[in-house]
Amino acid sequence: MQKVQVFIRADQKAALKELAARRGMRQSDLIRRSIDAFIEAESRNATDWRDVVRRTSGVWRDKSDTDELSRSLREQTKRRFKTTYGGAD
Repeated sequence: MQKVQVFIRADQKAALKELAARRGMRQSDLIRRSIDAFIEAESRNATDWRDVVRRTSGVWRDKSDTDELSRSLREQTKRRFKTTYGGAD
């Protein structure tokens, strides 16, 4: 184990102390559990951008109307944001 010092707010400290007493656990054990849960949740939600690129690579390769689609999307954006783009002309 390694020691890490962290500053927490008074209300967090009080809630942690109360929860530890209620569960019959040490505050440090609750903190370690919370860190583990957070790391696990983050790793489940993490999306590797390289995997996304691999899976979507070539998805538009058979499209022949990409120029027209791009033009259409630009015009729609201009109409929606007239003040930003200075009109839809």
